[in-house]
Amino acid sequence: MGSDRRWKRSVRYPLQPHVAPRSLGGCDHRDCVVALCWTHHRAYDTGGLELLPHLEPQWRAEVAHAVSHLGLIGAVRRLAPGRC
Repeated sequence: MGSDRRWKRSVRYPLQPHVAPRSLGGCDHRDCVVALCWTHHRAYDTGGLELLPHLEPQWRAEVAHAVSHLGLIGAVRRLAPGRC
């Protein structure tokens, strides 16, 4: 994994998990989703993948969007499980 462009809206990685889940107030705005393969999507949903290091700073809009839904601490808990 890396922080290259394939993380975002890629045909090769069609699954789009929400950085802020709909169940917690997330939406379908383009900044609320990131493109991941199935394996990484599952890892993220189960708290086994930290997205924050891969989103920051290149995908800062997605981080800011997560903060708008979850608040700062909630976004850090979702994007970097185990750090809070």
